[in-house]
Amino acid sequence: ILSAGDNSRLYQSLVYRDQVALETGAFFEDKQGTGSAAIYAILAGGKSADDGEKALRAEIAKLIASAPSAAELGEAKNQLITGELQGRETAEGMGNFS
Repeated sequence: ILSAGDNSRLYQSLVYRDQVALETGAFFEDKQGTGSAAIYAILAGGKSADDGEKALRAEIAKLIASAPSAAELGEAKNQLITGELQGRETAEGMGNFS
């Protein structure tokens, strides 16, 4: 919802609408301890780190303030299911599920 795909909130806001960034993303590392999360933006030419940070913080605040819509949840579920099914088509995936 926040970062996956062209319809994500970060992409729509920072890349498409405001043109602050060329690319956005997020990841979560949970292999050790409590894990860590990172949200990032590769800034467009002429944009400062402050511009990017303000835009990222604004989108995070919007996510906290307003729950995802039914359409956003549906798209996120579809992405998860599609990723899982595509993963099962690899040699490693087939080995894990056979």
